[in-house]
Amino acid sequence: EMPLEQPATGPPAPALAEPAAHCVEERSAAPAETQGALSSDGVGPGRGFAERVVQFPRDLEIFDMIEKPIWVLDFSPESDKNLWTNRFNQEMHGMTLKEMQDIDWKEGRTPAIEEMCRNLWREVQLKGGTLPSVRKTLFYSGKPVTFDHFMKPIRLEGIPGESKPKVCVLSVGTKVETVSELQVQVNRSHEMLRYTDNILMLFDWEDQSLIQESKSETPDRDESGACLMSRVFGTCVWESEGEMTQAHDDMMRALAKGKTYAISKKKKGGAGEIEERWHNIEFAATIDPPTGKKAILVNETNVTDLKQTQRSLVAANQAQERFFASVSHELRTPLHGIIGLSDSLIPDPKCSTEMYKSLKTIKKSGERLLNLVNDILDVSALRAQNLKFSTGKVSLVKIVESVCKGVQPLLQKGVRLNNEIDPELPQTIGDEGRIAQIFCNLLGNSAKYTREGSITVSACVDDRYEGMVCISVADTGIGIPPSELPSVFDSFRMGAHEGAYEGTG
Repeated sequence: EMPLEQPATGPPAPALAEPAAHCVEERSAAPAETQGALSSDGVGPGRGFAERVVQFPRDLEIFDMIEKPIWVLDFSPESDKNLWTNRFNQEMHGMTLKEMQDIDWKEGRTPAIEEMCRNLWREVQLKGGTLPSVRKTLFYSGKPVTFDHFMKPIRLEGIPGESKPKVCVLSVGTKVETVSELQVQVNRSHEMLRYTDNILMLFDWEDQSLIQESKSETPDRDESGACLMSRVFGTCVWESEGEMTQAHDDMMRALAKGKTYAISKKKKGGAGEIEERWHNIEFAATIDPPTGKKAILVNETNVTDLKQTQRSLVAANQAQERFFASVSHELRTPLHGIIGLSDSLIPDPKCSTEMYKSLKTIKKSGERLLNLVNDILDVSALRAQNLKFSTGKVSLVKIVESVCKGVQPLLQKGVRLNNEIDPELPQTIGDEGRIAQIFCNLLGNSAKYTREGSITVSACVDDRYEGMVCISVADTGIGIPPSELPSVFDSFRMGAHEGAYEGTG
């Protein structure tokens, strides 16, 4: 219970009238099995909720006689605002009640504060709990005054825009009379941590909570009131109880070896919560300064926005892949028609020499376009892990000879293409079409970037690996700087020469 104490100095406040009793939490006399149940309208009765209804704002005016900062807040998603505050709090802030009610609480709110507000909505307004105190320093007449703020539920009737009684948050600040320099530094640290995006908790080696930030999402407690370490895992969604136990044991083993342990998990949703939340949780072994004993630091970060962005990017990429694959399939049909028609006209004896050359050019251009389309389809299949292979005995000699003939027209003037593969090279096992595709890509790349000199294809049986053949393509072109080598297999990268040559990399 949190009694509304008299101020430490000054004349005693008048005795509280009957309405004030409405604002002090009373324990329900209902049977234990009925306590904690929420009605369908979400306002009660609920364990820890005040049974009596407080009239808004009439019954709250009694708090104007108390020299403590008192707030009445509504953190529900559809409202999220300050409903009322007493005169002492108004004077502390130098604002009128209307001005404080008109504050836009959401403006400039950090993700950490947003998380804390959602936690107050779930744990106090929906579940009827009383959260640990939050220490905050205000400046009254230019001097710092530190208060411990306690949050508890209060049922209000007559709130503008609300047709039914609604459970809100009553925040009462109790002044911290003496604050040492060390405590000042602690207060500052707590204030800074409240505005970070991380939830920080410290546990001893026996799973007992030593300290946790007020925005921590581990409200479950054992009989002594200390949060259990396992409850950090209990707020996450797991495939099974065994998976959670295994992760907890893995964490303890890692920390025992002085290593950190991290998980990224979906969080369990609270009552009235629709959107899913994802957190990265990191565990590190440390020392509890007051006792010198081993402790466990838990650093929990909300990564919901990052997860949603990743999903959006994956969905967009998949849509793009489907589009390219669909267009590529549509292009193959007319390309096959162009290639087939030109191929049928080439042997016609009525064709003139000029027409014959034109038909050959049309056929080769069509085949090149078809190869590009097939490459796009292969990339889509690779990313979908659905690329098909047809393996069998193949002759590398014949494959290279065929590819060299196709690449010959692409060579720049004066560049020589040398096929140094031994005609007696034994057959190998592989996919003939895929091997030819690789040679086309390698030799086509060499032809594009070699302006003088030569391109050489060679192959030999590799003695280091039994039954393997080593094939190489070497050229005297511009080459690849050593710094660019790690990126040679990245998509759409052309390195330092990007823009100087055609192509997408």
